[in-house]
Amino acid sequence: MNESVAWFNHTLKGESFNLPRVKYYVFFKKDWKSSSTWPPPGGVTDTLYLSEDNLVQAVKDTVSSSAFIYDPKDPVPTWGGGNFHFLMDIMGIKEQSKIESRADVLTFTSSKYKKSVTYAGPISLELYYKTEGKATDFTAKLTLVDDLGQSWNISEGIIRIPKTTHNISKTTITLNDVAFEVRKGWRLRIQVSSSNFPKFNRNPNTGIDPMDATTFISVKQTIYHGKKYPSHVKLYEVSE
Repeated sequence: MNESVAWFNHTLKGESFNLPRVKYYVFFKKDWKSSSTWPPPGGVTDTLYLSEDNLVQAVKDTVSSSAFIYDPKDPVPTWGGGNFHFLMDIMGIKEQSKIESRADVLTFTSSKYKKSVTYAGPISLELYYKTEGKATDFTAKLTLVDDLGQSWNISEGIIRIPKTTHNISKTTITLNDVAFEVRKGWRLRIQVSSSNFPKFNRNPNTGIDPMDATTFISVKQTIYHGKKYPSHVKLYEVSE
């Protein structure tokens, strides 16, 4: 409240305003932090590579792949995240087991963290993929897996591929910036799929604009990983 008053006094009355330029909340640490920049200065980029069902720190020499069938007639439902006000009952942080049990959701999970780590800043997922669709979407969701094995959504993103080649291609999904702590003994997980409905409209895979589409087809989606196709997630680790 005091910060709101100070901001209004600065904006409307011209009073001095000496609050920090950036103030952010660290999820799962339940703490507010201040910074002169975003992301906070002095951090380092952590890279975790997709490898079959895992997230690993060193890319594997061999090439492997993971696949699923994306059926726009049965899209992955929106469950958690930052949503519009008319999706109030499915917004926020939600336990993800019912989403991760679907056959059209791939999961890649890190090993348990040996110490607590704080991330604050941008998150991106680079994917090497092949699709049977003439156009398609790929979605990503970052989750925290606690010591009970429960998976909690932290950030998400989507990329629309307007025209495909049916060859192995590369794309980058930008997830929402966020600050959170991975506690000792917890793990990180990436979900990869092709829908998050109704937050995002379904791609029919036909090359027709989703708003005009009347035909929806199922397609096979393949994600590649390994040294030749180093699919990976990047996060920004900060010192606390």
